[in-house]
Amino acid sequence: MVLAMVKEIVRQHNQLDVFYRKPETMKNLSSDVGKWLRERRGLVLVAEIDGKVIGYVRGSLGKPHYFARESEVIAYVDDLLVNKQYRRQKIGEQLLVALLKWFRSRKVTTVMLYVDVRNDSAIKFWERMGFSKFTLRMKRDLL
Repeated sequence: MVLAMVKEIVRQHNQLDVFYRKPETMKNLSSDVGKWLRERRGLVLVAEIDGKVIGYVRGSLGKPHYFARESEVIAYVDDLLVNKQYRRQKIGEQLLVALLKWFRSRKVTTVMLYVDVRNDSAIKFWERMGFSKFTLRMKRDLL
């Protein structure tokens, strides 16, 4: 089920930094996932083996950044996760290729995503997939 995969990606982010919530604190997570699955401006694709979801990718059409050229049509890769035991088998790549095909069919010109700077394996994956470092988001804890 996609919900279990989403909980796993949330858990992994929380392990990187307590800024990210734990899945058990996300009261509306199940309904949020349901909304993603019905969203017309987004797409959720899953990889299955024997009826078991082993990976998913979620993407959405977005608004261009305020400073971007007016001709830009922006989309975002919101999530991509493959269960550990199925990694390095091109499953993530296949999911991404299918999502990019969907973006192209909607005339998207630029695809963006966020990746935690401490997640070296994810950064390497995205670079292999043709993404390049573009901007750096920073945060400061005040409490």
